[in-house]
Amino acid sequence: MEKASVFKSVAVSACAVLLVIACAFGLAACGETPLYKVDFSGTVGDQYKHQVAASTWRESDEEGFEKVYTLTGTVAYNLKVAQDLGYLDQDGNGRKHFVIIHFSSEDLARVAYNEAEGTGFYVKITNFYGTDDETEVVKHTSFGAMADADADTSHDYYLFQGVDETVRTLTLEISFDGTEENARLYKFVIDPANYKLESAPTDSAE
Repeated sequence: MEKASVFKSVAVSACAVLLVIACAFGLAACGETPLYKVDFSGTVGDQYKHQVAASTWRESDEEGFEKVYTLTGTVAYNLKVAQDLGYLDQDGNGRKHFVIIHFSSEDLARVAYNEAEGTGFYVKITNFYGTDDETEVVKHTSFGAMADADADTSHDYYLFQGVDETVRTLTLEISFDGTEENARLYKFVIDPANYKLESAPTDSAE
């Protein structure tokens, strides 16, 4: 009887160990939480200076990138943002449809960019125009707009992106603290074959 009890105890212990191992493998299979979260929920609300509606993007994987996002659905018309951000020329022509790409990190605060030393938060944006990526324009946005008083405690970065009927792919390398270790590379595909632009309202007061 005692032997049976010992055997039962050993069996229970073995099952417990196997269960722990299985859980560990299960968690490992789920992968690590991404350093940066990307969302496209917009900035509608009184707490934001510029209000832009949410947009829809299709997520996919591609070697060399954290994620690839392709713009789909309908892109909202927003004349006010176009005027506020200086997207229009003197004749009122320019992009009047906007999306917002929002990066956030629970684990990493954005470090204010130090222009003299070239350190701190940066976003390196490379635009490719056309279907064959024939034109490349690099915009390294280690810019003063992010060197604000709250930069050392902010866990968010919002990129306003004007959209029209131009085929464009942009790659974006971002690092909240300016280190290579915490830099991540993303791709955003903006092709009118996948989305449509909302029509301007007929109300001339818009």
